[in-house]
Amino acid sequence: MKNTRTSLLPKVYGEFLEKTNWTFYCTLTTSYSLTLNSARRCVERYHESLKFNFGIENQIFWIAEPFDCKYGYHLHALIKLNCLRPLEQKNTLNKAWQLVTRGSYGKSYNRSIFDTYKPNNGGNYYVSKYIGRDDIEYGFL
Repeated sequence: MKNTRTSLLPKVYGEFLEKTNWTFYCTLTTSYSLTLNSARRCVERYHESLKFNFGIENQIFWIAEPFDCKYGYHLHALIKLNCLRPLEQKNTLNKAWQLVTRGSYGKSYNRSIFDTYKPNNGGNYYVSKYIGRDDIEYGFL
């Protein structure tokens, strides 16, 4: 039987996340294995890079989860960009990810997928799969 407190976490986080007007939901991976600690450091550097290297104020809710079929972790995130024309910033978001993960084209390219956040899905839609699991880490930046 599931712990009642744990089963309420996705709902509570979902309601909390719905209060922010997010720009993108994204998946971020690397061509090399990330540990849980290195995934956290990558997303922290990503947040800082967007702000200081690209001049984009941002908020990030992130989740690091293990791959299903291989060793290591990858990231999912909700990103809010505080800039002009935020929906036109996908290229900049990808450049920042390549910068902080030392990605380049070819085999060293680090995958990034940016989907426009859909508020009608509700915040719970974006977190219910993850929150409450023992093998993940998440946070706000």
